[in-house]
Amino acid sequence: MARRRISRQHFGLFELGRCILHRRQFLVVSSLAPDLKGNYGLETIFHEGMHQWDDQIATALREASRQVNKVVPRNLSHALIFYTAGEAVRHVQPDHIPYAIKYGIWDRGMAPFKVPLDELWRPYLEKGGSRDEAFTKLIERFGIEPGPEKPR
Repeated sequence: MARRRISRQHFGLFELGRCILHRRQFLVVSSLAPDLKGNYGLETIFHEGMHQWDDQIATALREASRQVNKVVPRNLSHALIFYTAGEAVRHVQPDHIPYAIKYGIWDRGMAPFKVPLDELWRPYLEKGGSRDEAFTKLIERFGIEPGPEKPR
């Protein structure tokens, strides 16, 4: 695995306070964004860094969906990132309230993911096991039934 260089700067030239640039090789996070103070900066760096595996996760989720004949719900991979980053920080800082909870991410279109992630993804994060089995259980639980095939 290639080593990544981390550089912290005291300025940000973008509104949201975070972004990934140039083929996912650079991660830019503002140290001045109010919602990124303290552990939220760490969680955001972890969150944004996890996007480097978007293609691999999409492939694994599609494979899990084929096994149970369901369609991967839109935004599942991003919900996994929010959840995983928040739980990782909470693991080392037990009083941490994950960003997705504190800033209402679950209430803005990702609410259907929260309970299944608590019930099916958290055990994988805490106890290990097979990531792909956890993905399959998630898709079984709330994957979308495929529509009728379109004529060719």
